[in-house]
Amino acid sequence: MDSSMPTLPPLPAIRESDSVYVFTHPGYLVTQKGLRKDDEVVQNYERLAFLGDTKLRDAITCYLYEKYPTYRVGAYAAQRSELESKFRLAKWADAYNLMGKLKCNEANGLTIRESVEVRAKVFQAYIGAVYLNEGDVAVKSWIGALIQPHINIEDDVVELLEEVTIEGDVPRKDIKTKKVTRPPSKASQGYLAKLNEEFQKTGQDGPKWLEKSDGPAHSRTWIMTAVLKGKEVAKGTGCKKQLAKEGAAKLLLDAIVVGKVVIAQVPSGDAKDTDKPSTRVQVK
Repeated sequence: MDSSMPTLPPLPAIRESDSVYVFTHPGYLVTQKGLRKDDEVVQNYERLAFLGDTKLRDAITCYLYEKYPTYRVGAYAAQRSELESKFRLAKWADAYNLMGKLKCNEANGLTIRESVEVRAKVFQAYIGAVYLNEGDVAVKSWIGALIQPHINIEDDVVELLEEVTIEGDVPRKDIKTKKVTRPPSKASQGYLAKLNEEFQKTGQDGPKWLEKSDGPAHSRTWIMTAVLKGKEVAKGTGCKKQLAKEGAAKLLLDAIVVGKVVIAQVPSGDAKDTDKPSTRVQVK
């Protein structure tokens, strides 16, 4: 198990017959001629992942509802969204060493096993298999113990999701995901404006933003994700769209201050536009 994670509860047992599905990538049998007839059930993790996704959400919702009875629905939704994110699930798949058992097309094996989407689905499929073997009680007991160290329901959550490189920098292989939690930020602090200023100093465009909301209209939680050169780099959640955006902007500003993100000018001789030096942004 991954020693960087909090102590994990034991991995529940699943049936051998379900294990075959959990640890089979959808593309694997396509490369194995003659192993499946058209009328046979597709033998991969997709159906179990669909089931596991539902059981995971149910387990998280019940745990938060029972353990935190005084908190608003928006706080529940924000915390649940973080706990069931594909990035979180991928980390748990790694922590339990699930990917080492995955059967896939080995020509693309490394890429497949490192995919966040695949790792998350394998973990969801395992949850589905636990449900089939031991039922709802076992799933809720396991997931409750698993998520407890990661609950920070009183704070808005901002997370640096992955590395990003702009203008041809070579990504470093030792970059690790960084997650921080902070109290809700005030829009008046202007973190977004300060972030944009940092990019404008060198003529670089600031991040694009993806928005998502969760929860009922009267108690909605917003999830704002900053995107640089097609990559999701930071995420903030809050009861208002602007607060979520400010939270993610604050994280990126902090990363710039400590040198995790470097915004620098390339010598003008290397610039594509001779009237304006090119720039790069790199997460160290």
